[in-house]
Amino acid sequence: ARLVKVAGDRAYVVSATHHLDVFNIQNPATPTLIGTFQPSGTIGDLDVAGSNLALVTTNGGFALLNFANPANPVLLASNSIPGG
Repeated sequence: ARLVKVAGDRAYVVSATHHLDVFNIQNPATPTLIGTFQPSGTIGDLDVAGSNLALVTTNGGFALLNFANPANPVLLASNSIPGG
């Protein structure tokens, strides 16, 4: 994994192939994959607030997603960061 953020009973994991996997870690001995997201670029950083996730990509992109239903994440907004 390149990057991991934990919020409550979920772990948000950026893989070596640059996609985002969401795991239920309520039972840490048996994490369960519950969702994925493939951004248009390499994820550089992310942060989680409740069921929302903000990420930036190394090519200057920004996305805000809602993972209330991790099997079907909703893209709330995306944009390019000027000079990013």
